[in-house]
Amino acid sequence: MGESLPRKSQRSRDGCGFNVASTKAGRFSCNDPNIQQIPKHKAAGFRGCFVAAPGKVLVIADYNAMELRAAAEVSNDAAMRADFANGVDLHRRQAAEMLGIGQEEVTEEQRSAAKPICFDTVYGAGRRGLMASAWNSYGLLLTADEAEAARQAFLGRYPDLARWMDRSYAHSNEQGYIRVGRLGRVIEAMWESPKLPDGSYNWHRSDDSDELIDDGEEWLARSHPWRTALKRTQCCNTPIQGACADAAMRALILVDAKLIEAGIDGGPVIFNHDEIVLEVPEADAERTRTILVESMKRAFAETFPDAPLNGLVETEVSTSWGPREEHDAAAEQVDGDAGGPDLPARGVPCSADGGDTAASADQRGRAAVTRP
Repeated sequence: MGESLPRKSQRSRDGCGFNVASTKAGRFSCNDPNIQQIPKHKAAGFRGCFVAAPGKVLVIADYNAMELRAAAEVSNDAAMRADFANGVDLHRRQAAEMLGIGQEEVTEEQRSAAKPICFDTVYGAGRRGLMASAWNSYGLLLTADEAEAARQAFLGRYPDLARWMDRSYAHSNEQGYIRVGRLGRVIEAMWESPKLPDGSYNWHRSDDSDELIDDGEEWLARSHPWRTALKRTQCCNTPIQGACADAAMRALILVDAKLIEAGIDGGPVIFNHDEIVLEVPEADAERTRTILVESMKRAFAETFPDAPLNGLVETEVSTSWGPREEHDAAAEQVDGDAGGPDLPARGVPCSADGGDTAASADQRGRAAVTRP
């Protein structure tokens, strides 16, 4: 992906295609190139290649803990909803409990290491799934006992969520489909692969589940042997992901309409699950930030009417999509005030052919990328 990205572009402004509701959960997918696969943690500096056109900036907004907030609402977990209402950082709290230290002592690295525990537990992963996610996403090595202890601690803290996960798994398989999101979408069991190559049903646990009953046979296999088994992770994951997709789609519709109404020449250039990036003239940056935050909060509230909204959206205005820690290094390379006096200059807008200008209306959905 990284080495081939510059070769995919014939100009200095790269364009990609977004496919609406193209995943089972209803999320967007992306292709040519797939910028949703641009690494954020393992190769953080790579995002700094994506920069705004000259005279424009990127207004970046991210839903804070979107999936966990959605899980609290979908499962109606009182304790988790109260934590969000009180401003509790679930990742920091999980890290503190795992390390046996105070939350104020948790470093950002330790907080990041706790994320796979929170997210993957919500999605129904077992100990092996948590171990794999911790290593693949954050380079964190957990033993099976450590992963299981962390998972049980999280579920013990949020018992309503734990009970909902069990109900969702059982009920989805009883009725033969998973209800996805809040708009009536479903995943039918018959759409999933029903049999192994030898013709037998795959009733045994998958690699991401540790739910064993009676020497490995699941309850479902005994109760409904004629049906295709929907995975536990799927039954827990897709209702949450689907609801997030509903909220994100609403946000995109709202923000686009508001930008047109405000007469701002710009629009979305990057959409990465719970993150929306707009490219607009620098003079309109603050107005755009306000519109984006209000639209994202309204969309979330319409999807989850009783959800706490404090701390929901985090925003930033910059010249690049790169990580915050690159500010100083990038600024040293900028001659003059390319980033503006109050703007963190994180990337240098450049053009391979020297002829890029502000994006026109037909360039909506295109993000600038520097080329060697």
